[in-house]
Amino acid sequence: MTFFPSFFDNLNTKHIILLFFTLGMIIYANSLFNSFVGDDFAQVRNNQSVHSIWNIPSLFTKGAFSKGAFNENAEINYYKPLLSSTFALIYFFSRENPLGFHLIQILIHITNSVLIYLIFRYFFQKGMSIFLSLLFLTHPFNTEAVIYISNLQDPLFSLFGLLALYVSTRKHKSTHTTSLVTGLLTMSLLSKETGVAFLLIIPVFNYLNNKKNKKEAIYNGLLQSSLALLIYAFLRFAVAQVSFPQNIIVPIQTLSFWERVIHVPKIVFFYLSTFVYPKDLVVYQSWTIKSFTLQNFYIPLLADTLFFSGIILFGLLIYRKYRGLFKRLLFFLLWFSIGLGLHLQIIPLDQTVADRWFYFPMIGLLGIIGVLINYLASAIRLRSRFVIPLGLAIIILLSARVIIRNSNWKDPSTLYTHDLKYNQDSYQIEYALGDFFLRQKKFNEAEQHLNNAVGLFPSTRTFNPLGSLYLKTSRFEEAVKAYESSLKYDPNHIPSWIYLAAAKYNTGDKEGALYAINKAYALYPSADSLKVLNAIENDQKINFQQ
Repeated sequence: MTFFPSFFDNLNTKHIILLFFTLGMIIYANSLFNSFVGDDFAQVRNNQSVHSIWNIPSLFTKGAFSKGAFNENAEINYYKPLLSSTFALIYFFSRENPLGFHLIQILIHITNSVLIYLIFRYFFQKGMSIFLSLLFLTHPFNTEAVIYISNLQDPLFSLFGLLALYVSTRKHKSTHTTSLVTGLLTMSLLSKETGVAFLLIIPVFNYLNNKKNKKEAIYNGLLQSSLALLIYAFLRFAVAQVSFPQNIIVPIQTLSFWERVIHVPKIVFFYLSTFVYPKDLVVYQSWTIKSFTLQNFYIPLLADTLFFSGIILFGLLIYRKYRGLFKRLLFFLLWFSIGLGLHLQIIPLDQTVADRWFYFPMIGLLGIIGVLINYLASAIRLRSRFVIPLGLAIIILLSARVIIRNSNWKDPSTLYTHDLKYNQDSYQIEYALGDFFLRQKKFNEAEQHLNNAVGLFPSTRTFNPLGSLYLKTSRFEEAVKAYESSLKYDPNHIPSWIYLAAAKYNTGDKEGALYAINKAYALYPSADSLKVLNAIENDQKINFQQ
């Protein structure tokens, strides 16, 4: 007996693809006219490197941003050339209109959902595969990855990785197949470093699903993954000479390894609970655990233990009698664990948790759910008469939540104001609102939020915009204090030295101004620092109102 009604068998692949694209466009239609938000300005709108398709070759030989005094570390800290190239291609047609970027991102997400369906068909019957893939398509946990332009990297690396896995499921293998899979894995890595997850997934898939020659299967998988990794490493470290980022931008990056480890239960619980009940979706979650409480540690630890213990017991239950189901469970559990493990702060990341980071692990969790339903259907003869109404209700509820969340992302002010209500400990939201109001020249509102940001996370990242506000409002003594505080956290921060020079110069401290601007010029001799230096030496006015 199949768990899903047989009428799904009447749907061919073309019908299913049409269903996915129709539903996907319907639920994400109201996001098409959203504006740029957050990092979209730095990644796209203000990034000259992606404003011409002729720059695409250079995106593979250096970092994603043009190096200069005001983003002097960008070139050595950001290497996602395929992501940047995609931005360049979209910009060629869309220019500064966000609609083109949103449309492509939505289409990639829908394509990923179709690929997940095709891959799930290798493991499950058609009805099950359709339902699980629709859950991925419509789950509101994915909205950040789908409608935040700067996070195109997550759907993009998943696209190439899923294509590589789909090719690996084909029965006929050849040298051409090996080359194709290697190329797709490399493209996944060049879209985002998290593509390394697929380098582990492919060999395991080959091993578990090859009955005739497992040794050859895993050898081919390891060969493909190794070649992809070598190509990526050569391009990144030998050609572009780009290191991995080391900038501290969130509180959890300041913690020791063991201090980060105690966050693991709550992080895992966040992803599992939000998947089950995606009610509160917010950006910029940079919280840290300051004490062991029931809510912060013990309840999440208990819930996580019960979850993984349940999966282990389920695995033991099906190991002997349902060996095929066990292999599927093992594969998807590995998928889920790899995706989750990359985001557990073992290596400190630029958020504590983020909705977009569950984009890849969710596929593994859906696979686990599929195995569980398969077992229930075959072992205890679970009835299927209510499957369609229940499944339809779930898809409708998830789709409605997506549409609501899309509206939150309308523009920076709408998003930050909404999310701050549910995420009051986020210095990044306070910082983003302060920066937004500063650009709007609403100085009172900007000062309130920027001071809140400093209180939550005193750092170069928060003191620097506060100093900018003081400069623009001609409060030069306060600007000096802000930039001096900024430099205590990062003595080599060139913008702080330049602005400190301007602030000191406007207080009449020419000697201090010359010291600051010479320090900036020594760190990086840019045209910006030279311009300020010449102005100070010639007693000319420095205008930082723009």
